[in-house]
Amino acid sequence: MLSEKIRELRRKSGLSQEELADKLDVSRQAVSKWETGAAVPTTETLVQLADFFDVSLDFLLRENAETPFVLTSEKRSTVRKALGIFLIAAAVLAAVLITILQLTGNGSSAADSSAVTLDGNGIVIGASVLCAVGGIALLISSKK
Repeated sequence: MLSEKIRELRRKSGLSQEELADKLDVSRQAVSKWETGAAVPTTETLVQLADFFDVSLDFLLRENAETPFVLTSEKRSTVRKALGIFLIAAAVLAAVLITILQLTGNGSSAADSSAVTLDGNGIVIGASVLCAVGGIALLISSKK
């Protein structure tokens, strides 16, 4: 039932009726009426609800639609932070690997190649830089 789905999505997202009302630019009483089945959101508001909760209109309106996984903004932030840390750790690991190869003589020496070439070390260095930059960007975006 639509009323139950709205209430379930709101609760899983950790929002009060007032907070959801503010996000949709409606009154708290309107949200309360939707959740009790005393009223039905307009078509425009149903689209806003679907977009806000990242679900389909089909899910909201059909009785037999499966409950989607709701990724709250707090969970998104945690995922970004974890992925950022992982990418930075991968960059550090690659840098350590290149250093070890250079110290043991298994990597290319400076006389053999330029630092700009795309030999094995160049590719690893490039990937390391991309991982580090991506990781830092994810960490910064998780703070917002």
